[in-house]
Amino acid sequence: MLAACLALALIPLPATPNVLLIVLDDAGYGDFGFTGHPTIRTPHLDRLATQSVRSPQFYVSSPA
Repeated sequence: MLAACLALALIPLPATPNVLLIVLDDAGYGDFGFTGHPTIRTPHLDRLATQSVRSPQFYVSSPA
């Protein structure tokens, strides 16, 4: 375990993380090319989706 921690400490990390969070309102699951829409073309979002981690399932809590 100690050897693994030391090995991870020697790996150079980028100066700044590349994080992009896209929050949308009223966008349906199938409204983008990468989710299978037959006529809407979203090439830039398609490229981002193939090169990144997507979280298509989430929970929302609304006030009572």
